[in-house]
Amino acid sequence: MKKHLILLLFVFTTSCGNSLKNNNFIKISIYNNTQENITNIMLYGNKFKNLKPSEKSNFIIISQDYIKNNAIFTLDSQGKTFNMYIDNTLSKKSYTFQIDSLNIKNRFIYYNIK
Repeated sequence: MKKHLILLLFVFTTSCGNSLKNNNFIKISIYNNTQENITNIMLYGNKFKNLKPSEKSNFIIISQDYIKNNAIFTLDSQGKTFNMYIDNTLSKKSYTFQIDSLNIKNRFIYYNIK
């Protein structure tokens, strides 16, 4: 019984380690560089915390395969919902999406990827 448990733990840790070594994941955070409160933030299908002006989220680890199929940036501000298709060909391992301004009339998000 003990041998089976050790073997199972070895297989589990080896397979998890291989996924991380294969570089299939990217770390992403969001920085609110506007003077607006931003809520209901979704990026690549992942929910981020609400951000006050000059506030940054924690990094979230996202699978590259998931990014390729969910390249949408959504958020709410001033009672409006903003939706944009965004780049899904990220090649680095860590990014911060900096929201620089919001065009309320056209519901457009101006952002930089750093």
